[in-house]
Amino acid sequence: MTVPDTPVVAACGLTKNYKGKKVLTGLSFELAEGRLHGLLGRNGTGKSTLLGLLAGQIRSSGGKLQVFGKAPFDNARVMDQVAYTGIDVPYPAAWSLREITRAAELRYPNWDAAAAQRLAEDFGFDNRTRRYTRYGELSRGQRSMIGIIVGLAARAPLTLLDEPYLGLDVHNRELFYSALLREVEGHPRTVVLATHHIEESAKLLDNFLFLGRDGKLVHQFSADDLDDAYVLVSGTSLPRIDAALARSEVAGRTRVLAPREAVAGMRLGGASVEAADLNQVIPALLEEV
Repeated sequence: MTVPDTPVVAACGLTKNYKGKKVLTGLSFELAEGRLHGLLGRNGTGKSTLLGLLAGQIRSSGGKLQVFGKAPFDNARVMDQVAYTGIDVPYPAAWSLREITRAAELRYPNWDAAAAQRLAEDFGFDNRTRRYTRYGELSRGQRSMIGIIVGLAARAPLTLLDEPYLGLDVHNRELFYSALLREVEGHPRTVVLATHHIEESAKLLDNFLFLGRDGKLVHQFSADDLDDAYVLVSGTSLPRIDAALARSEVAGRTRVLAPREAVAGMRLGGASVEAADLNQVIPALLEEV
């Protein structure tokens, strides 16, 4: 008998307005426990607002939201189980990394000081920097590193990471991805990652939510669904495929990215058909939103 996934987050008709403007509109979704969920969308589609709602820091304007079976807003029992970090989740400018991690140790019941120290060393923070450099003196990338350290070492059952790698170079982004996988494999938890680095993060994620205009949920797929749902059709003379996500011309050949079900049964005149991978499908879906 298969035991169904337990939803850590359940939203139904979730709405948020600011000054009469719709930021999130009628979101209904569930997030399964122990998975890595990707929150995707262009700037201004409400990703940070949604994370703030999940963290219990923002009150919704309508609909229903439950995190661990309870309404999260200003609910200490929920908020104690949630770590929310990112470049726009700042710390006091006068605090050092050492003071930030001490505060985090008091804040999060599952805090792991050894994990925090390892992450700090991986990111190149020496003892002097950790003790004496103030948060307000750090670069954008270094502030992102601190957010990652706190978010992962907190080992909260629900970890919300809002564009956690802003300002990081490729090497340090790779350190982040490696640390994220190491942490969730060794200490399972539910993670929601708001990201625009699709090519780098797609292979890490189990589930994808796409936010569009007015903060509407326009797509939700599991990685397994996406792996099998789309194909690349390539040939010199292709028929029109109405549901195509993308079309390109290269060296006299046409390439079309389309849902597998839209192509099934079509006469393609010797064209090749191959499975599309996540790094081809996700950017095309984002173009739609």
